[in-house]
Amino acid sequence: MRPVIWYAEGSNSPRDSPAEVARLAGLTQTPSVMLGWTVERMPWIDDPSFTATTVLAGYGLSTAVNEGRITPLPVRFVGSRLVARIVTSCRRRGDRCPSRSCV
Repeated sequence: MRPVIWYAEGSNSPRDSPAEVARLAGLTQTPSVMLGWTVERMPWIDDPSFTATTVLAGYGLSTAVNEGRITPLPVRFVGSRLVARIVTSCRRRGDRCPSRSCV
């Protein structure tokens, strides 16, 4: 199964490129990327080889969406119970969920 890197939405969303996140996480397989509402334009988004899916295309994604490199979905990231369950289950440690307050 191909790994997925999820980016939170909003003006305080992460700035690191997916390549950097994958390297830091020790991923050996190229991950899919899922973006939340992205207000600011990041240099890595302008890379012609970058592709992703977004749950809400913000201003920072407009060029890449228009070029067809980012596919927008008609749902909000924070409004999805399914995503919340996936993120929570991925962070579980046995019976504990140490990052529940962060999810």
